[in-house]
Amino acid sequence: MEIVKINKENMDEKLIQIYIEGYNHHHNGRPKSFKEKSYEELKENFIAELDECTVLALKDEEYKAMVSYHYNTKYIKVLWVDQLVVEEKSRNKGYAKILMDEIKKIATEEECVRIELCCWSFNDNAMDMYKHLGYTTQRTILELEI
Repeated sequence: MEIVKINKENMDEKLIQIYIEGYNHHHNGRPKSFKEKSYEELKENFIAELDECTVLALKDEEYKAMVSYHYNTKYIKVLWVDQLVVEEKSRNKGYAKILMDEIKKIATEEECVRIELCCWSFNDNAMDMYKHLGYTTQRTILELEI
């Protein structure tokens, strides 16, 4: 098993499918926030994300999971996790933990003060996993739909 840094040259169809699975999971949980998009639109989104973020993927003969992140340096250096997606058939097998351990290692090497991420309230499994890994609630975002 290896962790691979993804760019446009080594991106493949499997990674696009994992990205789309993650998007569709969010679309199902928050359809007003994540509008239905075509395959081509989502592929373009993923390619754009490669320009904006660092994307790591976990490969065990084929890709199983991905995490994207960037640094926020407005006040202090923070590693911000944009998204973590494990393909549905590979969930609960430790892939998310492996990638999040790598994120922690990178944040330490880059002298970040902390790691931050968002988790939607409908995503109970992800919330449980993050708490199990030691993440705590930093703040709550409230909304009023119009």
